[in-house]
Amino acid sequence: MLSAKEQALMAVFRQYLATPRNMICLDDTMVQKHKVALRNMVERGLLLKERFEGGYSLTTDGFAAMNTCDKEE
Repeated sequence: MLSAKEQALMAVFRQYLATPRNMICLDDTMVQKHKVALRNMVERGLLLKERFEGGYSLTTDGFAAMNTCDKEE
């Protein structure tokens, strides 16, 4: 189950129609805004932090979580 902050971050990935292993780039403002959620989701294996600054990709599990988080409400 995703926290409210994690769900807000997933909304960004959903906005860009992100799929597993396709990187999206977040600007510094977005990285700072979602810093805790990004760290937690990387630790839980839902996101991958890419080498490119601000780059993150969904894992297969993250993609599944993104597609179900709006149904939890």
